[in-house]
Amino acid sequence: MNDSLLVSPLIGPNATVKTKVKCTLKAYNGQYVCAEGGGGREVVANRNEAAGWEIFTLYYAKDNKVALQANNGQYICAEGGGGREVVANRNIVSDWETFTLVDMGNNSVALQAWNGQYVCAEGGGGREIVANRNAIAGWETFRMNIIETISSVDSSLILVDIKSSTLL
Repeated sequence: MNDSLLVSPLIGPNATVKTKVKCTLKAYNGQYVCAEGGGGREVVANRNEAAGWEIFTLYYAKDNKVALQANNGQYICAEGGGGREVVANRNIVSDWETFTLVDMGNNSVALQAWNGQYVCAEGGGGREIVANRNAIAGWETFRMNIIETISSVDSSLILVDIKSSTLL
């Protein structure tokens, strides 16, 4: 893993649109976020090492919108658009599978669900991931480590607002 790659050039006003990277996310307690079974199940933050299930493909679009893909190819979803659990069992990206990436500095990020609530590692880690917090604090902050930049421009995934048919 390459700790020298920074998050900040990939998000914010100088971001490269539709960048795709492989990354890990660490919870407040230092444990890795994991899509159980490599996808198809719940998302937790209880792993001490990063291997396949703890590595995500992150698709960037404009306005800091992202989609996260689990090892099995399914996408991370904030059930109900937020306010509930986070799972990795969706085959397409729509509102509930799209997050706003908030740069917290020092390679730390927060993820905001469609309903405006933030993704949280319950207990700061060691438990499930939910999307039901109204503000960002320690448990809602994740350290992102970019393992590999797959492409600087990727047209294989374009995030679209289904209701208005506009690009995100």
